[in-house]
Amino acid sequence: MSDKRVRKFLQVGTMECMLLCMGIALLVGIGLFTIGFWKTAVLGLLLGLGVFIGGVTNKREVLNRWYNRLFPTRAQLNARNQQLVEQVRRTVSNADFDDQPEPVSVVQESAAEVKEAVQDLAFEVREQAEDLAQDTVEAVQEKAEAAQEAVCDVCGQAAECAQDAAEAVQEKAEAAQEAVCDACEQAAECVQDAAEAVQETAGEAAEAAQDAVEAVQDTAEAAQDAAADLAGQADQAVSDIQEEFEKKPE
Repeated sequence: MSDKRVRKFLQVGTMECMLLCMGIALLVGIGLFTIGFWKTAVLGLLLGLGVFIGGVTNKREVLNRWYNRLFPTRAQLNARNQQLVEQVRRTVSNADFDDQPEPVSVVQESAAEVKEAVQDLAFEVREQAEDLAQDTVEAVQEKAEAAQEAVCDVCGQAAECAQDAAEAVQEKAEAAQEAVCDACEQAAECVQDAAEAVQETAGEAAEAAQDAVEAVQDTAEAAQDAAADLAGQADQAVSDIQEEFEKKPE
């Protein structure tokens, strides 16, 4: 689409501009009757943003131009005033004073128009500056409130984290104390079981030693009896042998 075609769509009084306005009005009406005002406004804003992103090539230049129109600088205001003055001068220089009986009145009217235009422009600039200052103050207040809320949230989270850490440490200390008590009880039980086992083993060893002593005593008595029997038998044998020798003749 050429620039001339686009200008026809944007120029008031052309068929293209009429069709464009009718289409926009139709879409806005359908949106208002179906989805409501705010949704329609958001949809229109998004459509305009999409048209700007996809249809404008030199976006930075267009944004700078819009910003300069809304918030003109002192140099731009002086340039506009100078353009108005130049326009008045050209109008006065190109005017045909032969047909006009009072050329001074024309200059006075032009000067009055320039003065009114300058006053209107100054009033608009003042209103824009006041609006900008108010918006800036509100934005700063909102950011301060948001920062305060963020600080409060961070402090609350820090306190909660500290409390949770203290509770976790206390729980771990209690668990460690319980583990130590359990270990001490188990060690005491093990020592007691070992002492009982040693005592039982000592008793069993004493009983076994006593049984061994008794067995040795019994064995000694049996050996003594056997020795006594053998001694008796030996004496008997010796006496028998002596008797036999005595019975034999010499």
